[in-house]
Amino acid sequence: MTVTVGHDHARTRKTLTAGGQTVSYYSIPAAEAAVWGRSLASPPR
Repeated sequence: MTVTVGHDHARTRKTLTAGGQTVSYYSIPAAEAAVWGRSLASPPR
């Protein structure tokens, strides 16, 4: 079953395939990078 929620303007939606199943999820590090320019878990530049 495919559920579409909004648009991924920040391009944070990722896909994972395992055991023949594919799921989509939103990456918190990618969202942080989209907002702050880097992941908050990464050391400062």
